[in-house]
Amino acid sequence: MKVLVILAFCLVALLAYFFQEPLVEKEILVLDKTLVASISNRNISVVDLIERLKSRSGGIRQQMASEQQKQLVLNEMIAREVQVIAAMRAGYNTDPKIIAAFENLMVAKLRNNQLDQLINEVNVTDDEISAYYQDNIVRYTTPAMTRFAMIQLALSPQASAEKYASVKTTAEQVYSLAKTLPDSINGFGSLAAKYSDHQASRYSGGDVGWLTSGKQGQFDIVIATALTQLTHKAKLSPLVQGIDGFYLLKLIDIKPEHQKSLAQVSGNINNLIAKKKRKQVESDWLLSLQELAAPLVINQQAMQRIDLSNAAQVPKNMQASPLLPQG
Repeated sequence: MKVLVILAFCLVALLAYFFQEPLVEKEILVLDKTLVASISNRNISVVDLIERLKSRSGGIRQQMASEQQKQLVLNEMIAREVQVIAAMRAGYNTDPKIIAAFENLMVAKLRNNQLDQLINEVNVTDDEISAYYQDNIVRYTTPAMTRFAMIQLALSPQASAEKYASVKTTAEQVYSLAKTLPDSINGFGSLAAKYSDHQASRYSGGDVGWLTSGKQGQFDIVIATALTQLTHKAKLSPLVQGIDGFYLLKLIDIKPEHQKSLAQVSGNINNLIAKKKRKQVESDWLLSLQELAAPLVINQQAMQRIDLSNAAQVPKNMQASPLLPQG
């Protein structure tokens, strides 16, 4: 009887041993032969490690890299990966600023691969340069200019006949004195300081600077007209009466009209035309992208409600929303 009990006990013990729950062991990840490391579903491939080794200062040939060098570089790559994982767990991958920065990188890559090639194909012909030059000849022409001096003897349009006669007499006297000035004096010299009512020029011999031919500038139209009659041989004009007094005019210098040649400006014209063409290429390229991305919907009501004059009231956390069709 005792023997049976002992045998039964041993049988139960054996059954318990063979049918007990197996011990849980830590899972060992078996990597593909193309990988050297994996962490949280982020892989580092053999190719990645080789490229990183090659990029090291001075370069490390694959067959010459020591085990220590391989491990050091791999550790750096793993360190980066764990930081990326930590950043994603912190939600940085959904940060609008980071997303915008990433999108900007993609846009830059797209422009580099597609648009830059189209722009590099832009060409400007000699005929285009010549046609632009002829169509814009005014831009390359400097009109004639006259530098002159004047003495103004002011007279109000409402002046009495007596006042008029007095000012005219003085003007004639000054004119007589001006005719005696030596040619070495540019302008009217001390006569302007003594007699002229034009404050801006009286202390510089009456020199008022350059006036473009055909332009009136700040002066009475009769002055601009009288200047057209002056030459280097006839520097002093007859006494001129304007709406606000009498004027003595004297030529100081003349700059004739000057036109730049096509050879002088062809480089500039080439750049202008090329810039316009490149802008058109970019516009066409963007339009093609927009057509591929259609439909585009713009909420004009929302646009009209935007008031930048009251920008302080715009919520700081306001974010751009995707365009949606209006319901």
